[in-house]
Amino acid sequence: MGSTELLAVEEKNEQTKREKIVARLKILLKKVPWKKTILITLFFLAVYFSMELLNGNDVIFTKIFGIHTSWEERSKYLKYALSDFFKFPKFICNFFIYVFLYWIVYGLTNRTKLSCTLVSTVAVIFGIINYIVTEVRGIAITISDIYSVRTAMNVAKGIRPDLEGNFYVGIFLFILANFILWKFCKFDDNRKNKTKKRKIMTSALGVAGILFFLALDPLMNDVYIWDINASYANSGPGLTLMKLFKDLKIDKPSGYNSSDVKNLLAQYEDETNNVEQKLPNVVVVMNESFADLEKVFNYEPVEDNIPYFHELMKKENIISGTMHTSEYGGGTANVEYQYLTQNTTAFLPTGSMPYQQYISGNVNQSVVTYMNKLNYNSYGIHSWNKNGYSRGKIYKFLQFDHAMFREDMPNLRSELNEYSTDISTYNYWFDIMNNKTAGEKNFTFIVTVQNHTPFNKVDAGRTQYVQDNESLNAYLQYQKMSDDALKELISYIENYEEDIILLFFGDHQPNLKLEEKCGSNGVYSVEESSYVVPFFIWANYDIEEKSGIETSPNYLQNLLVEAGNLPKDSYTKYIEELREEIPVITTQYYIGKNGKRYEVNDEKSPYYEKVKEYEKVIYYQMFDNK
Repeated sequence: MGSTELLAVEEKNEQTKREKIVARLKILLKKVPWKKTILITLFFLAVYFSMELLNGNDVIFTKIFGIHTSWEERSKYLKYALSDFFKFPKFICNFFIYVFLYWIVYGLTNRTKLSCTLVSTVAVIFGIINYIVTEVRGIAITISDIYSVRTAMNVAKGIRPDLEGNFYVGIFLFILANFILWKFCKFDDNRKNKTKKRKIMTSALGVAGILFFLALDPLMNDVYIWDINASYANSGPGLTLMKLFKDLKIDKPSGYNSSDVKNLLAQYEDETNNVEQKLPNVVVVMNESFADLEKVFNYEPVEDNIPYFHELMKKENIISGTMHTSEYGGGTANVEYQYLTQNTTAFLPTGSMPYQQYISGNVNQSVVTYMNKLNYNSYGIHSWNKNGYSRGKIYKFLQFDHAMFREDMPNLRSELNEYSTDISTYNYWFDIMNNKTAGEKNFTFIVTVQNHTPFNKVDAGRTQYVQDNESLNAYLQYQKMSDDALKELISYIENYEEDIILLFFGDHQPNLKLEEKCGSNGVYSVEESSYVVPFFIWANYDIEEKSGIETSPNYLQNLLVEAGNLPKDSYTKYIEELREEIPVITTQYYIGKNGKRYEVNDEKSPYYEKVKEYEKVIYYQMFDNK
């Protein structure tokens, strides 16, 4: 047989193969339930749009259908909404995540309508909760909120979220899609004919689809969860949650070796072993949502609502400045953790909650163990329930000698809202100090709750600081009570017969959206303006005065130790050296001694190696320092 004949035979064989493949595809396509597939596709498109309205473009429908919106503006907003809804990969990935979840449930139940409704209901319930959490707290749901569900339930009372048009349209879409599904759609599920093997295969395909997305590193790496609200909007809730789950586990930093960290810290001499000098009593107050908003935003109250605080900042014998916090509107426990451990949360996965995720036994390196080593009696006072962020357990692990929570303080009082006032919390510390033995040294860490969200109760009999902004007015009235309580706190310390040094700071700003409503006044950049709160150190004896300090919560203990001339342990000395190089470090950014702002993973930063070293030290302190 010649070469020409051989080629002809091969071509005929190839054609036969193609014809067989096409024939098989036609058979498969005929078996596909097209009507059912199209209806399910339309159903989950409706679910996708509903979730986008609840988790992404939070005001787009309000703008499109607003009474005062021009047709030109409506057209612009509509084009933006459509382009964002169908943005790749957000649209494809989130849509198929719902489909994959449907396959998993359908494989288990073999019921089309039930599976569609179960998946859509779970998704929309999450969307509703996320919408409300974002409105109230200013920060969308993260994985740690699952651990904090009891805390959330406790603080949810009295909250009145501001619901936009998107919320109602999203809920309407969900209800409409399910109504049409159950009223007009009929499916032949062949329940008797479907074998166990086919059910398992269907669910397995759904699981495989989810795992496929998780395994796509280029896809997951493009989900930027450092701004969790933007992540929900830009990547969708499905991809965002998958990224959060994927990053939940903390991997060892590159090049980490516990022996290297031990040797590094061993270079710093520990001065706490033989203390002979007289040491002052120490009290630290982390004041809920205490912020100097006038210093940051463009708004003018009719009068100063924190006049004593501003007067105090002008006095002698005070160290003051600005603390850059990693939190906004919530996340108090994370700021608390950073102060008490001197560890930043900048290297932890977004949404992490160290109190509830990473502390499972005694913490051997903390501010509390340091003060205990100096023979202080240590007190932790928090005027909220002990189950809040699991503090009842965590304060034991931090090794406070004594811990007091709302359950232990029957004389706490509330005013304007349901949260205990600052002064009724301080009174418990006054009792401790009044009843202690002379010469006994006390260290007390106090966390207040008076200025906690929601800000929805304005007292008509008190100063109305601003007009047309009820939430801001309520907050300013609450904070005025904090200012009055601060005056009483300082007065008590001034008249106390022993030396006392006080550190006072806010944990974060209140969620009032002032950057959006008023704009920043230029003192801080837009990126920083919502993440700055005041701090000060004051004593009833002479200390060296300083002002204008820019810092972050992980450095506050070091500033306090320095101001009080307390002996330093090796970790505090390491932190002191680090603070000289990098005065501010948060999850959003850090600031070098050159005054420039950098992102934590900026490899071009001149401080990159120092930042990575700190990451290794923190990993050691969290997981290997047993």
